[in-house]
Amino acid sequence: MRILLINPPLPERTYPGKAMALDYLVSVLLENWYDVDISDLDIVGKDNLFPKLKQYQPDVVGITNLSIQNDGANEIAKLVKEFNPNILTIKGGFHELFGYEYSLRYHHYYVDYVVVGEGEKTIIEILDAYTQGVLNTRKKTISGIAYYENGKIHFTSKRIPLVPEELNTIIPKRIFYNKLYNFDVFDGKKTAQMMTVRGCNNSCNFCMESKTGPIERKRSIDSICAEIDELTNNDYEAIYFDDSTFTRDRDRVIKICKLFKDKYPDLIWGCNTRVDYLDEELIDLMEKSRCVYLFTGFESVVPEILIGLNKTHFPSRYLQNSKVIYNYLAKSSIKSSAFLIFGAAKKVQSNPVQYAPESFEDVKNSINFVIQELKPFYISMNVLRLLPGAPFSDNEKFKCIRPNGDVIHAGYYDKEWYRANNQKDIRTRHHIYRAFEGRGSVVPPQMIPEYCYNIFKYAIDAVNGFNSTNHNYSCKIVVDKAFENAYMKEKNGNYAVVPFNEIAEDGSL
Repeated sequence: MRILLINPPLPERTYPGKAMALDYLVSVLLENWYDVDISDLDIVGKDNLFPKLKQYQPDVVGITNLSIQNDGANEIAKLVKEFNPNILTIKGGFHELFGYEYSLRYHHYYVDYVVVGEGEKTIIEILDAYTQGVLNTRKKTISGIAYYENGKIHFTSKRIPLVPEELNTIIPKRIFYNKLYNFDVFDGKKTAQMMTVRGCNNSCNFCMESKTGPIERKRSIDSICAEIDELTNNDYEAIYFDDSTFTRDRDRVIKICKLFKDKYPDLIWGCNTRVDYLDEELIDLMEKSRCVYLFTGFESVVPEILIGLNKTHFPSRYLQNSKVIYNYLAKSSIKSSAFLIFGAAKKVQSNPVQYAPESFEDVKNSINFVIQELKPFYISMNVLRLLPGAPFSDNEKFKCIRPNGDVIHAGYYDKEWYRANNQKDIRTRHHIYRAFEGRGSVVPPQMIPEYCYNIFKYAIDAVNGFNSTNHNYSCKIVVDKAFENAYMKEKNGNYAVVPFNEIAEDGSL
């Protein structure tokens, strides 16, 4: 039984890295004696699909997808069936948590099953039943799947998330590597991504994890050590921790720092975190253990927007602490990154509660504060993406930032839904959105291309002004590499972007 796992192309790629969910599936498939391979079409290109199918001759194809990959994932499933209608096709990934009904309603001709939720146990139960020739009769008993039968969509039941003891036993198998996975912040060293915690205790209104991962499940230090051992044996030189908030559990981070310092002195590493889960002593320990990069979602300087984002209930304390932490990082060898989100709702009234769209003055205040007060090594900017399942997309109180006030469901990320309902596709296509990790997304109606260009131009001017007067420091702007190569120039910390009318409205770079 040969299983081919596929990652569809992304419409933009601001950061390097890989779809790690597939590596976790590889681990359990190999453990259960299945033959498995990976095709990362975002790396090798979609034209590689048919040659791979012809060479590998899979019995089953599994396709992961984020919402912005959904059209591509459905197209891949269709092409697979055209290549061989007997191949079992399975979709999974974050999008299917909220999109499986649309995947099956419009694509059941070539999507056989959808995995809803974590897939490690589900995929084995599907394949075991398929191998034994009893999938059609046993499918109703497999939790966490959906399928189309007799003109109806069937969802079995929610899959219970893996508990820490189970997570400890699943070490991802990295059977496919490409140098494009390496992180620039690690100077191109062979980079592996790791996840030590699943779920997130925060409930930010822009994030799908608000509804999927409120309880964090932590792997043991021994499990983490076992994975790092495997990575060093395969010549990896840098590790990036994909946990939503790596430093939330301070004592645990201290243990991991000691692990790096005592056992892996040649590895460098970085992580995602929040400024309200950092302190000066912890930063010192991380620096001594060869942490070289911290990515923090700062989001906004406007208190009313921070409340709207549900980033913090104490904006003043959050902002003051941010200044302390970033300025301390600036004195260390750790390169810091500040991430901003534009287009979010801000709270303007408490009784009754009312929200309003962000203003351009709010945008300028956030950019100026980050550059002048925080002094990050990198600045990244994001247009708010209205993703299915996130509170900003479906909560009535946030309708002011949604097109026509409508609930943004998974159909908005499916071209067949637009066609079936005679709706205009409102996803972003203009290349300016590639500067904001926003291409292919549904965004607030105010975030039109010209407005986004003005934000980007303001940020460039602010960075240039700061860099020109601070000769011992330079703030770097992070954008999609294809956008940067096509539309930007940088020389000695001075950035330039072409005029708005020279940026393509559609198409690919």
